Amino acid sequence: MASELKRLLLPSSALTYNATALADTASVAIFNKDINALRTHADRRKGLTLAALSAIAFAIMTLLVRMLSDQGFTPLQIMFWRSIVQTVAALLACKLMGVPLRVGSDYGWDKFRWVLMRAICGCLGHLLYYAALANMPMGIATVLFFTNPLFTA
Repeated sequence: MASELKRLLLPSSALTYNATALADTASVAIFNKDINALRTHADRRKGLTLAALSAIAFAIMTLLVRMLSDQGFTPLQIMFWRSIVQTVAALLACKLMGVPLRVGSDYGWDKFRWVLMRAICGCLGHLLYYAALANMPMGIATVLFFTNPLFTA
């Protein structure tokens, strides 16, 4: 019924033009979908690779923290040296990527205080994790540490 109504209200040249435009739009949409699918596949592969490398790095970190704890280092000492290395690495990365380190009018204190709060919570969380690694089996401490998504989700 709708097509019959269109035929009566629109001239035939408009119907031909609309059909052609619709076909062109559909072919462009299919092409874009294929390109996006390829891009998405590459992004997923990159994401999976980065996640796997992150898991390996965290496993090595956990093992090193446990080894250092067994050798007599306190969690606070381990956290101190971790923070020094992390600060130097972050400063180098910011320099290489051209990321400004200042807190100016573009960002404001309201946004910066949340970054500061996140840093304090992250530092406290890792310090407590290192203390747990020093005082309980490594597997249990690691499982408990990685339950944090249950509390944030």
